[in-house]
Amino acid sequence: MHLARIDLLLTEEPRAFTSTDVHTGRISVHGVQIDHIGVDDEDQDVLLLKVLYDVTFEEDAPEPLVAEIGFEFRTPDVRVRDAWPRSVTSDRPPERLAVTRRLEFVRHTPDCTGLLDDNVPVPDLAPAVHALGIGSGTVRWRHTGGVRPGPRRGWLVVTAPASCREVEVLATAEHELEDPLGMHPRGKPETVFIRLPHRRQSLDGLRYRIGFAVDVVGFGSRTVEQQSAVQQRLSAVLGRFADELGIAVDPTSFAGEGDGFLYYLPDVDALAAVRHLVRTVPRLLHEDNLRHDDRIRLRMAADVGPVGSAPLGFTGPTTTRFCRLVESSQIRDAMTTTDTDIAIFVSDTLNEDVVRQYGDLSCLPFERHDVVVKNYQAVGHLLTCSP
Repeated sequence: MHLARIDLLLTEEPRAFTSTDVHTGRISVHGVQIDHIGVDDEDQDVLLLKVLYDVTFEEDAPEPLVAEIGFEFRTPDVRVRDAWPRSVTSDRPPERLAVTRRLEFVRHTPDCTGLLDDNVPVPDLAPAVHALGIGSGTVRWRHTGGVRPGPRRGWLVVTAPASCREVEVLATAEHELEDPLGMHPRGKPETVFIRLPHRRQSLDGLRYRIGFAVDVVGFGSRTVEQQSAVQQRLSAVLGRFADELGIAVDPTSFAGEGDGFLYYLPDVDALAAVRHLVRTVPRLLHEDNLRHDDRIRLRMAADVGPVGSAPLGFTGPTTTRFCRLVESSQIRDAMTTTDTDIAIFVSDTLNEDVVRQYGDLSCLPFERHDVVVKNYQAVGHLLTCSP
């Protein structure tokens, strides 16, 4: 994934980019993983950002004395509250961090209390790197002491207004060379827009939400190792689906079922949710299958209605309804055709309220079925998708 690429250059003028610039390398930002982890005292969202970037140099370019990557959050009232690594002056082994309610990173210990997040795994770190600008809207990681190429990871705790759904970020890079040949080392910045996840919502009380169930066809016939790999791939597909919908995967809204899972969406745009369920999930599944020899085929069903939480899972009739749809003979029959990757049942309510109302969805080849499973009887609308 490419998010931003900042070319490292030698220029004749301090602030000029021309066709005669000498290219010495680049810093590539591959992605930013964002999780909503809480709300601060000012009712602002607290976000945990994992930044993935690589430092590369041209073969004939000298190794920089200093390389720096920065992120300037240009959206008003967005602040970087802490960064990791903060200051590393000696080799550090892999460790687990936590984020406190004071919005700072600490090493996780069994007696940690007052945490917003207790599982931030970071790899080993080599000196020297320092974070600058913490507490402002701009943060920079400065690598010194001879900068070697390779992948880097960084973590940020950021606060943003609750109404903010997207932030504008200017990605920058600078470097210093021992002998710049009379020219000026520069980095060419790039502006990107990053979508923020919705707030995690508690299931306390009875809420009206869209939920869905996913089952893997032929899961029981796989070996234990294959089953584990399938579960990991499904988890990754769910994560990519959430990213494209603009939400964070909330563990309290998830229930694993071995050969599949149940998931409830937060209070999101219903049209966007249904579009992503019937269009994005099949695409993501197809892309995943292209990367693996073990082809995953899915039964999926979605409904909307009241849902609450209980010690052993979810309460309310919605879970029962979409679970019955995913178990139905009609959706199982649809999967007997081997060229079908995924079959999706949407409830009559979702069909009437969303699918039929919008042309890009109503034109899809849904088939109406009268579904009877145990003591459940309802109308469902079935869509089958092939690679």
